[in-house]
Order: sequence, then C-alpha cells, then structure tokens
Amino acid sequence: MAFFCFHTFANCTCLLIYFRSFILYPKPRSSQHIFLH
Repeated sequence: MAFFCFHTFANCTCLLIYFRSFILYPKPRSSQHIFLH
C-alpha cells in the first residue's frame, strides 16, 4: 500500500512537471509522452 501511494505521488509530480513544461514550452511531443506514460 505504501509503495502504491509513493508510486501515485511520483506520477502526480511527473504530471505536474510535464503539465508545467507544456504550458511554458508547448510541444506536441510532450503531450504525446504524457499519454504514453
């Protein structure tokens, strides 16, 4: 359970970083990477 919580937390931080970078530098590849990830 703890591992699952940590995993989801890491995914949230990754999504936040990708979302922030997508706003600062909009690139179609980054959006596709989010869907693939």
